[in-house]
Amino acid sequence: AYLNNAGTSIEAFRVPATELAALLVLVRDGTVSNSAAKKIFQVMVQEGGSPRAIAEREGLLQVSDDSALAAWVDEVWAAHPGEVARLAAGEKKLLGVLVGAVMKRSGGRADPKKVNQLIAAKLADCVLGDDLAAKLLGCLVARLALTSDRQSGHGPV
Repeated sequence: AYLNNAGTSIEAFRVPATELAALLVLVRDGTVSNSAAKKIFQVMVQEGGSPRAIAEREGLLQVSDDSALAAWVDEVWAAHPGEVARLAAGEKKLLGVLVGAVMKRSGGRADPKKVNQLIAAKLADCVLGDDLAAKLLGCLVARLALTSDRQSGHGPV
């Protein structure tokens, strides 16, 4: 599609096949996201260079370290108690909202698959946690946040 849009022939295309293959490997291995790969491709076309070097230079490597991801998830969890409460109450679409908030907080570098898993695990801990007192307190706080959102007109009716 790029060649057609640019009116360029394959012979005149400046990105070597080996570099394109290296970019695909980065996507396949989860080193960069699909959106980051598009940015890397544009730089490869305009300036040339190795996709890994471009990703490193532009800060486009995907973060998949559980501790870094968990920190972002915890921050979003604390910042969005109403959404967390509604998710716990069964509004599954809010999972995407929370994942999106983590992606925004991470500058788009968080691995969305792992973020989904971490949020699901955190939700299961909240709902099914062993510590009954902590579970009840967490649910109470979530319910109060939901009630407050409804009373202020910001939550669901």
